[in-house]
Amino acid sequence: MHTVIRSIKERPVFFAGLVTALLFSIYVNLIHKPEPIPYPKGETVTLSGTITEKTLDENGKLSTFKVRGTYGFLCYVNRANMQPSTLPIGAKVKITGRIGHFSHATNPGEFDTFKYNETRGYLFYVNLSSAEILSYPRFPIKEYFFDLKTDFTKTVLLNCPREGATINTILFGDRSSMEDERRTLYKNAGLSHFLVISGLHISAAGGFIYMLIRKMNVKRRFAALAGMLFIIFYGLLAGFTVSVIRAVIMFLIRLLADMINRTYDILTALAVSSTVTLFMNPLYIRDPSYLYSYAAVLFIGLFYTLLKRDFDNEKERRLLDADGFKALTIRLYDHAFIPILIYFALLPLSLFFNSYSNLLSIPLNLILALFTGPILLTGFSGFLFGSLKLKGLAKIADFLCALLLRIIDGISSAGLKISIFRLIGKPGIILVLIYYLCFLFFLFLSGKKTGTGYGLVVMLTALTILTKPHYIYPSITMLDIGQGDCAVIQTGKHTAIISDCGSSTRSEAGRYVLVPFLLSRGITEISDIYISHGDADHINGIYYLIDNKEDLISADRVVFPGLPENLFNEDLKEIYRSSKEHGIDCVFINAGTVVKYDEISLTCLSPGLDHITGDANTDSVIFLLNHKKFDMLFSGDATKESEDALDLYPDCLISEDKKIDVYKCAHHGSRFSSSEAFLDKASPDITVISCGLNNRYGHPHEETLKRLTDTGSRVYRTDQNGAITIKLLPSGYEVSSFIKKTY
Repeated sequence: MHTVIRSIKERPVFFAGLVTALLFSIYVNLIHKPEPIPYPKGETVTLSGTITEKTLDENGKLSTFKVRGTYGFLCYVNRANMQPSTLPIGAKVKITGRIGHFSHATNPGEFDTFKYNETRGYLFYVNLSSAEILSYPRFPIKEYFFDLKTDFTKTVLLNCPREGATINTILFGDRSSMEDERRTLYKNAGLSHFLVISGLHISAAGGFIYMLIRKMNVKRRFAALAGMLFIIFYGLLAGFTVSVIRAVIMFLIRLLADMINRTYDILTALAVSSTVTLFMNPLYIRDPSYLYSYAAVLFIGLFYTLLKRDFDNEKERRLLDADGFKALTIRLYDHAFIPILIYFALLPLSLFFNSYSNLLSIPLNLILALFTGPILLTGFSGFLFGSLKLKGLAKIADFLCALLLRIIDGISSAGLKISIFRLIGKPGIILVLIYYLCFLFFLFLSGKKTGTGYGLVVMLTALTILTKPHYIYPSITMLDIGQGDCAVIQTGKHTAIISDCGSSTRSEAGRYVLVPFLLSRGITEISDIYISHGDADHINGIYYLIDNKEDLISADRVVFPGLPENLFNEDLKEIYRSSKEHGIDCVFINAGTVVKYDEISLTCLSPGLDHITGDANTDSVIFLLNHKKFDMLFSGDATKESEDALDLYPDCLISEDKKIDVYKCAHHGSRFSSSEAFLDKASPDITVISCGLNNRYGHPHEETLKRLTDTGSRVYRTDQNGAITIKLLPSGYEVSSFIKKTY
C-alpha cells in the first residue's frame, strides 16, 4: 500500500490518466448508446457536408471519402475513373446516393463492422450517384499532404516493383496495394505491428533527424524544435491513426523534456497522450488499435518504472562490473525481455479480438528486431533513390529489401506450421480482467528478491484460466450466415462437424463468418463437412475452408449426397476436385448410413438409392442427430415430396419418445416445405430457421410460421436472433441466441 501511495505522489499525471481512461471506458461500455441511423437502408438521399478524409484503390482512383456534416458518413465511389483531385479534402460538397447500413456482429467471433465504423465517426454509408462541390477549402493543408503522400507512394511503386506495396505500408501507412497473403501471414505470426506506422517508426524517424541535427552542433532547443516540426509533418503525411497520434504526442513530450532539460517519464507521456486521444474521440477506448498500442507501452513503462524501480540501478552496476562480453550479454538479455513482456501483455487482447495467438511470435519478434533497421533503411533508400531518378540504385535497394522480407516471410511460414504453440479461442471479458490483475501481481512480485517463484505460480494460473478450452458439453450452432445455411456441431475440445456453409447475401461467408466462429470456440479440426445439395447458398462458403488459406483449421473429410455423377452440378464437382487436390477424403452418403462421433450419432434418412428424383432440393441430404435422448433433424432444402417419403425412425435408430426435439427448418422456411402432415409426425419442440434479414424470397413464409405455431413449436430465426446454439447437457438441452431477443 505504501508503494502505491508513493507511486501516486511521484506520478500524479499518470494516475489521473488512468482514472480518465477508466471513466471513459465506463461511459462507452455502459452508458453510451449508438445514435439512431436517420435514414432507412436503400433510400436515395441528398446530403451536404465537408470532406475530411479519402482513400484510393490499387489503381490510384478515388475509392471512398468521409463526409462530416450533421452526421458523419462514408461515401463509396462506384465510378471507376474518378480522379482523387475531383473532390479535395476540406471541400464542402452536396452528394446524392443510396443509403447503406453497416452490419452488426450476429455470430460469436464475427467482426462488428458497425462498431468499427462508428468508432471512426461513420454512422452509415452512401453509394455515390452524383457529387457537387459547394466551396473549395481556403487552406487545403490536408489535401496538400494527401497529394504529397500519393506522389511518394507512386514513386515507390514505380521504382521498387518487388516490394513497393510493403515499403509504402511501413513508410507511409498506405495499404491500398498491400497483398493479403503477407498481411495474413504477419497477423498470424504476431508481426502485424510492423505493417503499421507506430512508435517504432516515429521514434526511428524522429530520433534520426534529431540526432543528425545535433551532430551539426545545433543547439539542443533548436534541434528539438526541428525534430518536433518533422514529426508533425510525418504524422500529417502518414495520417493520424490512433497509434500515430500516441507515438507523435509521446515523442513531442520526449523532445520537449530534452529541450527544457527535464527527465522524460514514459508513463506521464503515455497518460497525456491517452487523455488527449480520448477527448478527441471517447469511442477509441474500445478500439483494438488503441488498446494494443497503449497496453504495450503501458506494461513496458510499468515494468521499468514502478514495478522494477531498482532494475536500472542493478543493471548499471552489473554493466560496470562486467567485462565486454558479459556487458554485451546483459544488454542482449535486456532487449530480449521486451518481446516476451509485450507478448504476455497483449495476449488477452489478441485472443479477445482475434481468437488466436502464437507463442512463436516471441522469437519471431526477436528476429524481426534484427531486420527492422535494415528493412527500413533499404525501403527508404528505394524511395529516396527513386525520387532522385536513380532507378538503378532504387532497384538495388528494392532487391535488398525484398531479400530481407523474404527471409522474414520464410521463417514466419515455417514457424506457423508448428501447431503446438498456437493458442486458439476467445475468452470472456471477465477472464481478461482476471488475467491482467494476475499479470500485474506477477510483475510486482518479480521485482522482489523472494517473489519470483510466487509470481510464476500466479502467472501460470492466469494463463491456464485465460486459455482454458471452451468445450464442456457438445453443442450445435446455427450460424447467421444471411440467406443460406451453416451448422457447426462441436464434438470435442478442438473438433467439430459442419453441415453446409453457403450464403447468397453474405460475401465470403466461410472467411468472415465460419472461420472466425470456429477460432472463437477453439475449434481447429473439422472431422466431416456434410453437403446437403449443390445450391450455392449451401456450399459457396466451403471453398475457403477447403483451401485452408490461413493454415489454422484442417478438414479431414467431405461428405457428399449419394447421387449419380450426372446429377452433380459444377459447384459440387469443383468442391470434389478441390478436396482431392488438398488431400481431403471424399465420401458419399445415402439413407441408412450411420456415422458415430463419441456420444453423437448421425443417421442419414434421405436420399435413398431407390428414391432419387433428379431435383436438387428433393434429393437434399436429410439426417437425424442423436445424443442420448436428444434428436435434431437437419433437412437441407427438402421439399414436401421428400418429407412424405421420409421414415423419421428407421430400424437403425433407437429413439424412445418418437419425437424431434429440434428441427432445422427445411428450405429457410419456404411454404413448399414443412408440411402439416410432416410437422404432425415430427412434432418438434424447437424449430430453427436459417434465413437472411429482409431476404427477397420472403423466407420464412407466413404459412410455414403458422403451421409451426399450430404444432406448438417454438421458433428461433437467425435473421432475428443471430447465431442460435443448442447445448447438449447430460439431462437435456439448452437453447441460447447471440442476439438476446425472442419472437
